[in-house]
Amino acid sequence: MMAVATNRSCQVLSFPSPVDRSKQQEKQMIKGLNYTIEPINNETFRIKCQIKRNGEPYRKQETFSGTRNKAIRRAEEIVRDLMDEAERIETSGHPSSLTLLKTFGEGVQFYKENDKKWFSNKCHLDRVEREFKDTPIDQVQEACKSFLKLLEDTFTSRGDVYSPHTLNRYIERVCRVVNFCKEEKQIPPNTQCSIKKYPVEPRDIDISEEDITALFASIREHRPYLLPIAEFAVKVPSRLGELLKLEKGSVSPNDETVRIKAKNSKNRKGVTKPIPPNLHGYFSNEIPDNIKSAFFRVDRNGDTVPLKRFTKAWRYCVEMSGIGKDIRFHDLRHYSSTRMVNSGIPERQIMDIAGWKTPMLSTYFHKDSIEASKNAVRLMKEGKL
Repeated sequence: MMAVATNRSCQVLSFPSPVDRSKQQEKQMIKGLNYTIEPINNETFRIKCQIKRNGEPYRKQETFSGTRNKAIRRAEEIVRDLMDEAERIETSGHPSSLTLLKTFGEGVQFYKENDKKWFSNKCHLDRVEREFKDTPIDQVQEACKSFLKLLEDTFTSRGDVYSPHTLNRYIERVCRVVNFCKEEKQIPPNTQCSIKKYPVEPRDIDISEEDITALFASIREHRPYLLPIAEFAVKVPSRLGELLKLEKGSVSPNDETVRIKAKNSKNRKGVTKPIPPNLHGYFSNEIPDNIKSAFFRVDRNGDTVPLKRFTKAWRYCVEMSGIGKDIRFHDLRHYSSTRMVNSGIPERQIMDIAGWKTPMLSTYFHKDSIEASKNAVRLMKEGKL
């Protein structure tokens, strides 16, 4: 039997390395002005398009099945669509110069008509409207700075200098109006209104029980109609505006509480406050039926009218008391809060009653220093310090 020998030749197949494959793929990639087309297989392409309009990028990516020429035409269509979209967003987002607000007075009117969160004190907004009514809205920042510089060298009607609190109110109103109009795209987006506020030192007046006793004696003698609202504020931390707007219908004598409505609260939330025991009779029996306000006074004609702001009457009572301190009505809010802290009421509960959003008691009223002082006195008595 004859043996047949077969020679089998071995063929070595060579595969491109990853580097070679990426170079090959890069050669096949199609690059246009605003697009790139990347082949996935024979008739499938990944199209990436990007344009820039006023510094804003607009991108789109999709997978396309078809020939090379059709992929190029599709990429050009996507670029045109992106340009149309950018133009549409520009025209809808930023009105033409004919519809933009020109003056600050127009901005204030737009703000009043459209902003739902009004300032609690509108007189400051009216003041800045009078001052800058005809000022171009893109120049109101510099006008406000010049106006504030003028107020720094001016005295008030009482002969006092303008406080940093008052100057900051003007800054808040002007910047709020301009920024609101910018948010609503009623003015050019590059309009600037950023004014540095004046540094404010918090009032840290020390009021003793003797001062309160002397003040209340002066109120009873000279302005007795202020006594109920002062007695309420000295026991329950409250804002003056909340109490002046308090209605008789918001008083619940059975629950021994009063309800501050959301529209009358600075933090835009309703607040429930307790009624001091010495005022139960006042809220139950002493408020006349012909008036809605919970606090009132009798005018010169003998008519019962709601109690309004009483700055002059309050200053007169403080002066006649002989205390020698500049005690303001808002200081009673601080005084009552400090008393609650010292009595052991939890800080969270005091914040709810007072209507604070932030832990003001630990920062403003030095709750930590009060506790530290009490602890130090205890250690001194025990001979450990």
